[in-house]
Amino acid sequence: MIVVYSSNPDIGKDIRQSLSSHNIKSYSSYAIAERFMLSASLLIYALDEAEVQAENILSDMDTVPILFMRDIPDDEEGVQLLRNGARGYGNSVMSTPVLRQAVDIINSGNIWVYPRLMNRLISFIPVQRKTIGIQGLSSRETEISLLVSEGLSNQEVADKLGVAEITVKKILSGVYSKLKLKDRLGLALYVNKQSGGG
Repeated sequence: MIVVYSSNPDIGKDIRQSLSSHNIKSYSSYAIAERFMLSASLLIYALDEAEVQAENILSDMDTVPILFMRDIPDDEEGVQLLRNGARGYGNSVMSTPVLRQAVDIINSGNIWVYPRLMNRLISFIPVQRKTIGIQGLSSRETEISLLVSEGLSNQEVADKLGVAEITVKKILSGVYSKLKLKDRLGLALYVNKQSGGG
């Protein structure tokens, strides 16, 4: 069962509608929601402006994956929550397809964050920028992989290399397939390992 807590009942209602195919309970009272949180398969917690108890919730709920949401997500807060064990962080009014994707990713044991925060997290991975060849990749695929591993977005890579963003996306899709990786974070970790960083 997915448990949703938001002090704003409209957010809880929207999340419930977006995830109607799931067994989901939504609460706007923290005292009531708290009774069901430990039995949840996933807790979706919408932080309000005055919220200060997120770290307490993480320490109390260390066996339940938590997706934190905020009306206006803050990268620093997201990084801190992830460091403390959150499984996801995003906008409390994300679209239905994005919310479903986030829930599916978290339920499969992975972490979900919005693209800008993902690029920020990738930029924290130290990359030794020596010339490396990644076995099985062309020089162009390696070049794009290195830039992505530095935290650049697809558009930034495209601008830097003077190609269309769709070209970068197609090349990355091929790279993920060749290396059996799922996403940018996996690629950044792979490149870091190949370059002797881990």
